[in-house]
Amino acid sequence: MELWNNIGSSVCGNAYCVSTMGRIWSSKDGVLKTPLNQNGYTHLSLDIDGKWHRHLVHRIVANSFIPNPFNKPTVNHKNGIRNDNRIENLEWATSKEQNLHSYQVLNRKSTENAHRRKTIIAYRDGLPIVVEKDGIREMGRELGVPYQAIQRILKSRRDKCYFGWHFELLHDPKWISKSGLTY
Repeated sequence: MELWNNIGSSVCGNAYCVSTMGRIWSSKDGVLKTPLNQNGYTHLSLDIDGKWHRHLVHRIVANSFIPNPFNKPTVNHKNGIRNDNRIENLEWATSKEQNLHSYQVLNRKSTENAHRRKTIIAYRDGLPIVVEKDGIREMGRELGVPYQAIQRILKSRRDKCYFGWHFELLHDPKWISKSGLTY
């Protein structure tokens, strides 16, 4: 059975309701169409209290029907389908819980940050230091060098030095950047 709850107040004459099936109803337009955003989640803009706000439908459903006693910040889709906003498919979760759910329940393969694995040689005063880390940020923390400087040096053909540090990327045939370029 589909249940409905009010969203916001009706100061402007616009009354909105959300259902346990993830549908949104407006007093002006009836059941509203909810398009997908670039990440695959349904969203819409609502005029609540005289101001237009963009909302994700799964968050509206969770806020209206699912208690959040531990004040968890995110809403997880149990079956992994981002536009399935029925209350039985939603639960409050932390980011860590969502990641574990993705790997353990949905059987998504962990890349273990494979797109970030790089072997980089860092030189200082002519002495090579080979560092293999999960990412440039970790390497920068270990060496005390801003990761942006390491990125700039690795991408640039001209800049090869940062306060005495020189960096060189070893070629790894398995490593492909997010943009599809191999280094």
